[in-house]
Amino acid sequence: MVAGACITKTAKLPGKQVAAITMEVGVQNTTLAFGIAMTLLDSFMIAIPAMIYALWVYVAAGITITCSRRLLSRDEREAVTAAEYS
Repeated sequence: MVAGACITKTAKLPGKQVAAITMEVGVQNTTLAFGIAMTLLDSFMIAIPAMIYALWVYVAAGITITCSRRLLSRDEREAVTAAEYS
């Protein structure tokens, strides 16, 4: 998730896109790790870290959502909303 946030910040994307890409990177990795462990490696023991990460990533996503809502300026939120209706 940190790598996704850093890359989007480096690319100078708007705040909402930074938050969305950051969460997407983290949540997708959970499914990928669990899927590889259970299907390709056929090992429940290897899937345990993926399950622990799955629990953590939703906490981290919640923190990301809360922080991004507070950090986005009111003008930026209104600009995106106005652009959606145009």
